[in-house]
Amino acid sequence: GESSAAGAARQPGPTESDLRRCRVEQEGYGITDTWDEIVDKMMEIAPTTLEGSSAIAAHVRTLETQVVALITQTTSLQTQLTTTLGRIEVLEARDPEPQEGPAEEGSSC
Repeated sequence: GESSAAGAARQPGPTESDLRRCRVEQEGYGITDTWDEIVDKMMEIAPTTLEGSSAIAAHVRTLETQVVALITQTTSLQTQLTTTLGRIEVLEARDPEPQEGPAEEGSSC
């Protein structure tokens, strides 16, 4: 079998994993560490063996579970954001011109 160093030396540019990791970082989702762990785990697994194929299949199932959890969390955060923005709009409608500071004495505002 080929060593991982030889495999890495054979690739002239960034791998597809590198590009995906870069996109994740650029989007700012804060899951770069998780993605690095995924890439590291995949590199540990020998895909040419039956054992390696089984390990990859198990890891894919784990990743699918993590993706579902991340989607659920994202949906929850989007709901919270929408609710909060709605509350802000209600408060702004009640006081369309917020005070810049404490009201001055004698002010009729």
